[in-house]
Amino acid sequence: LFFIFLNTILVFYHTTASVSFLNIVILAFMWCCVSTPLVFFGAYFAYKKDCIAYPTATSKQVRAIPKGEWYLDPFIVCFFCGLLPFSAIYIELFFILSSIWLDQFYYVFGFTLLVLLITIISVSELCMLTVYYQLCAEDYEWWWRSFETGGAISLFIFM
Repeated sequence: LFFIFLNTILVFYHTTASVSFLNIVILAFMWCCVSTPLVFFGAYFAYKKDCIAYPTATSKQVRAIPKGEWYLDPFIVCFFCGLLPFSAIYIELFFILSSIWLDQFYYVFGFTLLVLLITIISVSELCMLTVYYQLCAEDYEWWWRSFETGGAISLFIFM
């Protein structure tokens, strides 16, 4: 709805950035006539399948998590897992932000894409590494820690 509102304003001002009405109708048609039936077909076939039988038996009792080492503390892990990728992108981020603040043009988009790929690879490797160390320490509540370590770089960028 917000998109349609903004597009109406763009059409009112006769800009070239507006989307034509036919394209919006085609997109709505694809959503209603392609995606919606596929959802119902998938639900129908999923309910017809047998339940998944797990090969192991699990206990209903929650196992106590042993006390970990000092370097497995969540704050220390998040600090260093945010600091390492941030140090890899700091110089490029400095150039981008200084060009914005000084009202200059920034032309090095290929190098920025390379820095983005390096950041994605380093954050994903750090998440896998911290989950591995956490599972080796018999801490089975790894899912939120992996999310926090991946998002820790955003705190450094925000500061």
